[in-house]
Amino acid sequence: MFYLLESVLSNYTEVLHILTTRGEGYRMAAGDKPLLETIVPFLQVFKVASLELETTAKPALHLPLPWFYKIHPAALHTRQLH
Repeated sequence: MFYLLESVLSNYTEVLHILTTRGEGYRMAAGDKPLLETIVPFLQVFKVASLELETTAKPALHLPLPWFYKIHPAALHTRQLH
């Protein structure tokens, strides 16, 4: 999901322009750019954490606690926005 949202955000203007010129701008009605700009960095923390925690090439037992302290502030910041 992260890669899809990141791609939509990075190409938002171009996609919106193409759809608008084709008369299909309504397809981006649910794609709110400020919302994407908030969600993508939030999900990026989880993407990096999951990639590091799912490793099988090296021990990862010591990683959950540091990642908890990296993820927790991001979750609190998002909670305060609502």
